[in-house]
Amino acid sequence: MPYDPVRARDLRLRRQYGITTEQYEQMLAHQGGVCAVCRRPPKNLPLNVDHDHTSGLVRGLLCWRCNSRVIGAARDDPSVLRAAAEYLDHPPACAAIGAVYGRTGRVTKKRRRRRKTPTK
Repeated sequence: MPYDPVRARDLRLRRQYGITTEQYEQMLAHQGGVCAVCRRPPKNLPLNVDHDHTSGLVRGLLCWRCNSRVIGAARDDPSVLRAAAEYLDHPPACAAIGAVYGRTGRVTKKRRRRRKTPTK
């Protein structure tokens, strides 16, 4: 039997999350085809199924960055995300020293010239 990527994906969705491909497509349409957190459409990869690691509850579809770096970094703890939002809304540095604006953009190091080694 030849490998069928559509069937393989359906089996993985059923086994890992207890949903069908049709249910995945239903969630995707409900979210407007975008990540539920950052609201951006996927570029190369399909959106990840986000789920609660304790209960197994399927929560929605997220891009890789939001799934691993935002939700994953917060360890599924909403209070961490609320604290991060509060931090962004009211930076403690502004209360301590006032609004100070540093350099914007990427700071690059100057490259040192390589010394030419004398040839013998």
